[in-house]
Amino acid sequence: MLFLVVGQEKLYNQRRRQLDMLHQPVLPVGDDLPLTTRQRNSVINEIFQTELQFVNDLAMIIEHYVKPLRERRLLSDDELKKLFSEIERIYELHMAFLAALQDNLKHGGANIGRSFMQLLAGGLIALYSLYCVAQSTR
Repeated sequence: MLFLVVGQEKLYNQRRRQLDMLHQPVLPVGDDLPLTTRQRNSVINEIFQTELQFVNDLAMIIEHYVKPLRERRLLSDDELKKLFSEIERIYELHMAFLAALQDNLKHGGANIGRSFMQLLAGGLIALYSLYCVAQSTR
């Protein structure tokens, strides 16, 4: 876990509470549904919840670490790039993926594969490759 800068723990906890309060479209998993439908819906719900959490974590890193370090010039541009590489572009890509998942859930999750295809088409592999290369050269 990242160490929080003094005073930011309160903001972090506030963000967590806001995340908990978000209206999240969730597919039903009740006992009245066939087992395969319950299992499929549970997996899709988990994918959505995990992505929502990941996007929130990325936002927190950008807001509380990247931006302050950049604004205060505490690290050089090279150092920032090595530490955080393409994190803001990764965040944007995952926000779009989350929106696609959310839209898909509103329609029963029937086209969940399309959301993943959009993520790949959005440059997922290229962005993470750049990020990994920057991490390996530290």
